[in-house]
Amino acid sequence: PRELIVQIWYPAVASKNHLAPYQRMPETTLATSYRSVLWTDSRIDAPLAADGSPFTVLLFNHRWGGVRTQDTFLTEDLASHGYVVAAIDHSYNAGRVAMPDGRIIQDAFGYEPIDVAKRTADQIREVWNKELTTWIADEIFVLTALQNENLDQKSFWYGHLDTSRAGAFGHSFGGSASVQVCSVDARIRSALNLDGWTFGDIRHRAANQSIMYIYGSNNIPRPENLASKDPVARTEAELDVSDAREIDSTLQQYGGYKLYVNDTSHMDFTDHSLVSPWRNWTERGHIAPSQIQTIVRDY
Repeated sequence: PRELIVQIWYPAVASKNHLAPYQRMPETTLATSYRSVLWTDSRIDAPLAADGSPFTVLLFNHRWGGVRTQDTFLTEDLASHGYVVAAIDHSYNAGRVAMPDGRIIQDAFGYEPIDVAKRTADQIREVWNKELTTWIADEIFVLTALQNENLDQKSFWYGHLDTSRAGAFGHSFGGSASVQVCSVDARIRSALNLDGWTFGDIRHRAANQSIMYIYGSNNIPRPENLASKDPVARTEAELDVSDAREIDSTLQQYGGYKLYVNDTSHMDFTDHSLVSPWRNWTERGHIAPSQIQTIVRDY
């Protein structure tokens, strides 16, 4: 049996409820324990806003080995614009997942499957497509659970959710899962991939399912590296080029958007630039976090 933790941001009315921490203490490690006292702009169990419902539901998927709170800058902003955002911890491929009974589910996969120094492009695709199937099932399960909550007269969400025109978005591998779920669930009407490769088969999405890709400038495909003597560069180039070809094909067929943001890299599309104490040393030359937030929120 598979168990999931889901955190939901939603439009709320003003209250004096306590501010929500960025992460709960059991979900942090010794190195990240400061995040349990890093307060967000959201309030715990705030009263649900009455105006504007039913609210469109959006599903958020974290990166490979990530956490559901990793893009709080975006989930909070979307909630402030009238969306209900359900962020999923994909158990066994997330950080520390704290279950209600006290169990801690650790990341069982680690990062070895995406080590391009040890695997060919085809092997990476095989591993990731298998995991993608699990994540898509998670998304469908969560959306269906919220659909049922909307019909339950005893539920907090009764009559307040629109799950028939939902969306999905995510970072890295979570972005791939967000786009791919369009192909198997007609309730997902739009998807956003934040700086992630696209796996699976995106050719089966319908014409009324809009997609967008936002990439860091470091991820512009470089076909010249296909002939590189460096096996890592060759593998990355093969994945980049085939990915770009697949995306361009579906954009030409059904339309959509692809955006590159200058002077950014992979982790800039998460809260990393806001919460990491080392950002000034590890990501010099990148545009300011506030500018990245503005660009992503606007688009």
